[in-house]
Amino acid sequence: MEYQRPVYKRLAEVSIRSVSPEADEVYRLILLPTFDKPAVVRIAKRGDRVQLTKKIFDGVGGYGLDKMGKLAVDETRDIAPEDFMQLRALLIEAKFWELPVRNPDDEAVNDGALWFVDGRDHGVTRSVVRIIPNPRLLGACRFMLRIAELEPDYTGYWSSGS
Repeated sequence: MEYQRPVYKRLAEVSIRSVSPEADEVYRLILLPTFDKPAVVRIAKRGDRVQLTKKIFDGVGGYGLDKMGKLAVDETRDIAPEDFMQLRALLIEAKFWELPVRNPDDEAVNDGALWFVDGRDHGVTRSVVRIIPNPRLLGACRFMLRIAELEPDYTGYWSSGS
């Protein structure tokens, strides 16, 4: 997905094919909210070990690459294998591996966010971009934000009924 390269580069990320090459499975959420700090949550599993990397930038995500600011948080920590299994189950329920790269029904919004969701499972990769993720994909994204301890910071980007 050529148009994602500038975003990845700006956020000091690489293609899902290249990120954490030693990992068996990797899932990543890049959230670019219009008025809030861009965030990256990456979860990588290698054997029995699961690590979560959280990056937060000090700018805003909706006004171009030059407005995303500088890297303010870059933390990596182990998480419970059960959290990883729950994320996997949520992605399977969302039919992540079958989703089209872009949703043809997505419409641009002024106050929303771009949700980049990437996955790699033993060499098979998938990347999707959404303005409005379907409820199941949103559930997986929110779970990633929750285990990264970021969910409260972005609650305005989904309806209060979700």
